[in-house]
Amino acid sequence: MKPKKLFSSKNLLTLTIVLAIISLSLFSIKIFPSVNAATRDAIQSINPNQLLEQVVAEKGILDLRAKNIRVDGPFTLDGEWEFYWDQLLFPEDLQADGKQHILDKRTDIVIVPSNWSKYSIDGESLPNEGYATYRLKLYVSASEIGKVGSLYIPSVATAYTIWVDDVELISNGIVGKTREEMLPKELSQVASFPIQSEMIEIVIHVSDFYQRKSGLWESITFGTSEHILAVREHNIIFQTFIIGSIFIIGMYHVVLFFLRRKEFSPLFFALACFGIGIRASLLSDNLFVYFIRDCGWDAAVKTEYLAGVFGLIFFLLFKQLECMVDIPKIIVKILVGCLIVYGIFVLVTPTYVFTTTVYVMFALAFLVMSTTLIVTIIRLLRGREGAYLNFLGVLVLFAAVLNDIFYYGQWISTDELVSLGLFFYIFVQAVNLSRRFSKSFDKVERLSVDLQELNFSLEQKVHQRTQQLQKANDNLIKMEQARGKLFASVSHELNTPLTFIQGYIKAMIDGVIDKEDSKYLRSIYSDTQLMAHIIKDLQELSKLESGHVKFSYQRIEMLTFFRQLYDKQKPIVEKKGLVFHYHENVTRQDGLSEVMGNIDPKRIEQVFMNLVINAKKYTQAGGIISIETSIVTIDENHYLKLGVIDNGPGIPEKDLPYIFNRFYKVQTQEDSEIRGAGLGLAIVKEIIENHGGTIGVESVLGEGSRFYFMLPFQFVQVEYLEGIS
Repeated sequence: MKPKKLFSSKNLLTLTIVLAIISLSLFSIKIFPSVNAATRDAIQSINPNQLLEQVVAEKGILDLRAKNIRVDGPFTLDGEWEFYWDQLLFPEDLQADGKQHILDKRTDIVIVPSNWSKYSIDGESLPNEGYATYRLKLYVSASEIGKVGSLYIPSVATAYTIWVDDVELISNGIVGKTREEMLPKELSQVASFPIQSEMIEIVIHVSDFYQRKSGLWESITFGTSEHILAVREHNIIFQTFIIGSIFIIGMYHVVLFFLRRKEFSPLFFALACFGIGIRASLLSDNLFVYFIRDCGWDAAVKTEYLAGVFGLIFFLLFKQLECMVDIPKIIVKILVGCLIVYGIFVLVTPTYVFTTTVYVMFALAFLVMSTTLIVTIIRLLRGREGAYLNFLGVLVLFAAVLNDIFYYGQWISTDELVSLGLFFYIFVQAVNLSRRFSKSFDKVERLSVDLQELNFSLEQKVHQRTQQLQKANDNLIKMEQARGKLFASVSHELNTPLTFIQGYIKAMIDGVIDKEDSKYLRSIYSDTQLMAHIIKDLQELSKLESGHVKFSYQRIEMLTFFRQLYDKQKPIVEKKGLVFHYHENVTRQDGLSEVMGNIDPKRIEQVFMNLVINAKKYTQAGGIISIETSIVTIDENHYLKLGVIDNGPGIPEKDLPYIFNRFYKVQTQEDSEIRGAGLGLAIVKEIIENHGGTIGVESVLGEGSRFYFMLPFQFVQVEYLEGIS
């Protein structure tokens, strides 16, 4: 029975729409520019029928007298604030009857929230390091007098003190005019105060000598205590849920790793989850510090950066194992190496140094996610399993990383989204994992059916295997017989010249022939040469058959090469009184003439000479030997065919199938005077086959023989057609 397809195209489309809705819902909580997530939820929990109308400060004044704080609130204190650079002014200093000369000296209007490094005073941009005073006059309606107002301060870089109506309300760290005087601390806080008049004066001292961020870079929220507590609770609950989910999934993958320790991808994914989870806990409301109270600011910032680097490294290693075929290892090594170097840099340098290099980390994060996205797209185009859902998850995570790069670079006003993006990616991975398990179960079922069928056919397979073993045994017997024949042939071929040598020497010893007779000495020398030749041929043939001969292949123009071999042999052949011709049966188009082959020139010359010498042996004086070349195409593969043709006695038809066997010699009256071991053609055959070619013979008894071989070649800017000689 065919298993039911769990993820048809229709189901995948439906699932994609559902995931997209979930993704957009999660992202919409964070990215409306006019309202942050916690604020909007707090408003809707108090009065769902009201929409937030954004009011901004102008020239240091935020007028909310037309608003009902309980109904319309809470409000972000964004807009134009008074700004006093290089001054720590107390509320009494800012009164009309106070130190007016200080106000006249350096006062400016700046936009909050923003890093003060983006401000310019007297045409000069401010540095990251320094100290300043912020001031805002907040007007509320008379009906709010006597009630309690609250402020939610998410993050100020890097120490601050807040006064409301001349009363010190709250502080974070110690504000100072030098790095030695100040104590950095970055923790979101809530502070409440009684509303005593329509005008609420807010004065904030801020100093930063420790990191790239500076000043009021995040929005401060004002509202009733119910509003602010709802904002705070929502942020903490939401952040705890996301971070807790990431850690739980990470632990789940650790368990998967311990169940199967050979598979490292679950471990790498778990470590990536832990890294990103720890980093997320150090952002926004800084839950990490709530759990570890003794953690200093410097250690927290280092942990934030190192956790990000740690998460990127193991996420990339996880994707490498998941996409092993598609992602180049060199890219992974380079990126991991850069991340490790950057992590060491963060570890050994103070915060005021490494925080200024955050754009290096942004660049590395962008490269990691870009690589991951590109590889995911490639997998999608190649139709890899689970690539569709994986692409969706990586795309959302890539968008979240891109958002965080822009957000922490203060190019956009959204919020941290990597933890949300990872949460969505984990969800997609869970769906992919479920698909994988489902397919694995289906595969197990199919394998069970296959196993049953295999059991039914086992006897037949055993019988077939027995026949194969019997056939192999027969082949071994034949090989043993062939070995015996080989030894007999070698013994015979060596014994014949050895017998002649022994006879001549015995005759010389007995005085039958003269020891000084050079005729018999030449015969003895000739027989020893024959024996040496047989032994040499046997050694060469053995090496060729066992693959121990090294071929020195070169790219050579073959027609020119064979023409040169012909020219080299021509005087030797003609010296015997033979006619030696060369026919190039190839026409060339457009004047182009290169036929390139990958051959060992010395070995091919050995083949050529062997065939020519054989033809010369069996051709009488006045006979003709011809060399012919032509082009043959077989299954769209091109071969250069070279034939050596003689008009000698020819070869009987019964001998043709065995002519290339070792020690095989045609016995005729004409060749009774010709001595040889019958190994030359066997060597020639091995050489040609090692070149990927073929060799053959055609012969008519009494008319002559045609030995030919074919070698593969490639056209190089030329087209050849087989010609007619």
